[in-house]
Amino acid sequence: MPSLETGQRAMMRAIMHGPDHVPAAMFSGGRAAALRGLAVHANTISHARLVALEDSFPRTREVMGDAGFNRLSRSYLDRPGISALPLAMIGAQFAEHLADYDAAALAVDLARFEWAWLGCYHAADEAAFTLADLAGLGEAELLDLVIRRHPASALVELGEAALVQLSEECETRLTSPAVLITRPEAEVLVSPANEAASAMFRAFARPQAVCNLLAEDAEPERENALIALIASGALARAKEGGEPC
Repeated sequence: MPSLETGQRAMMRAIMHGPDHVPAAMFSGGRAAALRGLAVHANTISHARLVALEDSFPRTREVMGDAGFNRLSRSYLDRPGISALPLAMIGAQFAEHLADYDAAALAVDLARFEWAWLGCYHAADEAAFTLADLAGLGEAELLDLVIRRHPASALVELGEAALVQLSEECETRLTSPAVLITRPEAEVLVSPANEAASAMFRAFARPQAVCNLLAEDAEPERENALIALIASGALARAKEGGEPC
């Protein structure tokens, strides 16, 4: 008798690639019975994927309406490789799919925001680097300090319509061209990110030494941007990396 893992792999191949991939001796009751069972199983999986998209993008669904959201969700699930994604990652390319199908800019922006928000919500727990940590460092410690992006942080550029809607929901005035999403502790936070803060956040694609970022000739906007990122919980200590001072 084949193992459970072997059987599961065979079923997934049959669902993803069609009836010709059903192993002849895999199921009792003959090929017809096996295909009927697989059809039921495939419908269950398809429904679960649609529900996962609805749960991941509630704001986007509300803006698009149930019918429009369902239609593009189904076409999204038909894209190559999407059906192989685990449910937790099923929405990874959904915003791009909406853009490809000329969905409203607000819907695309909200989908991008919601997916980034979920990424921060589910990211690994890690202590954020705080202003208190910075103030408590001596000169030698500061020279050795390297920081990087916190794993629960994301920057999302948004249009005006999305900024207005999210401002009302978050009770925070979001007038900058981008928002910073962070989860330094238990709660996901959304804050405005001006151009300087956005550029600074992008600079942390690689770990950076604080002494370089806060050099004597650094522009005030650059210093303020770093302070804003630290205050929002967007950064964490790095054990290595960064350009030497």
